[in-house]
Amino acid sequence: MSVSRLTRVDALLKRAIAEALFHIMNDGDFDLSAVTVTKVSSSPNLRHATVFVSIRGNDKERETMLRQLKAHRIQIQSVLNKDLVLKYTPVLRFVSDDSTEKGDKILNILINMEHQDSPPSHGEPQ
Repeated sequence: MSVSRLTRVDALLKRAIAEALFHIMNDGDFDLSAVTVTKVSSSPNLRHATVFVSIRGNDKERETMLRQLKAHRIQIQSVLNKDLVLKYTPVLRFVSDDSTEKGDKILNILINMEHQDSPPSHGEPQ
């Protein structure tokens, strides 16, 4: 399968999974606004797909929500099977994407470095 087609299928899966989450996980226990599907990475034969999700909250909340996503995996796959025209519906694997937290840490480090390097303002003693 060509790389561009695989990229298009990953984008299609990402959008479809996000929509499926909205319909399936829309109950009182699950805070859907805290979950973002950040990336989908499919195997070249489209048999398996890793779904990267960013979950806002503390570590305990993230683990609980990730467990709930994993528990509803089959339901999500069946929705994909109905909604998408693919030769195979990939087996989904949900993993936590911590790239947002890493980015926030890097931004905080840069901000702190900027404040340390800046000269004192006009009214401050030197």
